[in-house]
Amino acid sequence: MNHQLRALLEINLATLFIATSGVLVKSISLAVPVIILFRCIIGLFFLFLLIKFFKESLQVNFRRDKRFFSCRALV
Repeated sequence: MNHQLRALLEINLATLFIATSGVLVKSISLAVPVIILFRCIIGLFFLFLLIKFFKESLQVNFRRDKRFFSCRALV
């Protein structure tokens, strides 16, 4: 599959997921903070699975990235 076509399909799928999340939340009869907590936990779970699946490293080289983190801390 063409890289550009794949990227287009991924962005459309992401847009579909984001667009339907508001409708689905309206039908859940829980407090808003509880819904947010569950969505964060589900997102964390899927992010963990993706990191393990693609074997990505999350190590940070603080010597190399010191300036980046210092700038972000000020913002």
